Amino acid sequence: MTVRILFLSLATLALGACTPGRPKERINPPAVSIQELRIEEGRCHLQLRVHNHSSVSMHFRNVQLDEFEVDGRDLAPLSFDADREIPPYIGEPILRELPCPDMTPDASELVYTLSGLITTDKPTSRRFDVRHQSRLLPVPGLPSTYR
Repeated sequence: MTVRILFLSLATLALGACTPGRPKERINPPAVSIQELRIEEGRCHLQLRVHNHSSVSMHFRNVQLDEFEVDGRDLAPLSFDADREIPPYIGEPILRELPCPDMTPDASELVYTLSGLITTDKPTSRRFDVRHQSRLLPVPGLPSTYR
């Protein structure tokens, strides 16, 4: 009987050692895209969406877009301090306003390209290359607004 209890105790201990414990933290490159663009009197009201694809919260510090083209117009460079903590697997908008002279507020679509760097300082200090190309369509009922 004691051998049996000893064997069961050792088997339970060995099985307990196999549990993963804390999940592994995965740091993945973020994504940056335009969530919304509103054109108003030569100004662009921009909602950039920063998406954290990591399994941990990340504090995003700097966003530097060296290439930023909307509807064939070069709006680069765009650089700013994001100062934003974003939870895992979540995307959040960051609002910016910039000049966009000659931008047509009644286009049927706006094609855009952006690329540059985004910097984090938590959980680790890292720099990630970002690149995104897509198009924005007019929002029905909201003049000069594209998503």
